[in-house]
Amino acid sequence: MRFILILTLLMIINSIFAQTDLQTAMDKLLEYYNPEILKSKPLSKIEWTSSKGITLNRAINKEIAQLILHADYKFYADIYPGEILINNENIIGLNYILICGAGGFCEYEKLIILNNNGEFITDFEFGKYLSDNSGRLVKENVYKSDSLMIFKTSDIDINPKDDSISAIKIEFQTINISNEGEINITSRKKIDTRRKYHWISTDVVQDSTLTKYNKQELTEMRNEIFASHGYKFKGKKWRNCFENKKWYEARFENVNESLSIIEEINIEKIL
Repeated sequence: MRFILILTLLMIINSIFAQTDLQTAMDKLLEYYNPEILKSKPLSKIEWTSSKGITLNRAINKEIAQLILHADYKFYADIYPGEILINNENIIGLNYILICGAGGFCEYEKLIILNNNGEFITDFEFGKYLSDNSGRLVKENVYKSDSLMIFKTSDIDINPKDDSISAIKIEFQTINISNEGEINITSRKKIDTRRKYHWISTDVVQDSTLTKYNKQELTEMRNEIFASHGYKFKGKKWRNCFENKKWYEARFENVNESLSIIEEINIEKIL
């Protein structure tokens, strides 16, 4: 009986020390996400420039990255801090950047969800940029909040003769993040790039962009969003406008529930 009590006590003590080590490592990891403290970290042997033009020259300590981020160094020499994306009473979400050694340009970003004690919950591909002479494959985050994120993936084929774009495919992916840090993919949607204003469904547009268009063009832009979801137009003008488009198929009386957050934001901006 005494042996069992001693063993239980030792297990509790080990658990306390393990938690302390984890919290210490977590505190040290967060130093890499503080711009001022990051300046004091040692420089990496190699300096990179990310696809977004960010200088990457201070890699996260390998032991800390493995313990907290569950980083896998099988294919990567170093990983670099991105930014803290979620920080609430339950979870912390942050991303880090990996530069690969493949031909052309190769970059990945990972989203890591941790609890506030530094315990790993899950991860998710936050972005990528793969480029060579034949084209580019780009995944980027275009909308984020503590509970919802939207990603755009562009698959671009390049004509090697003149570097012009020969084809482009765009897909959207939406994820929900629970209060406990669980990630669920809620939707995937392809954007038909044959649309005249297909970009109005892919990115939140700036007001300065919209002011370049007249009222007629803005109205067509707005209605094209609804048409892309299969809306049946009541008026003859807009039925005639879209019925001959190869991408359009009139199917629904109401498509409000199908609109993405980006489309909802852009519709308000247009109005």
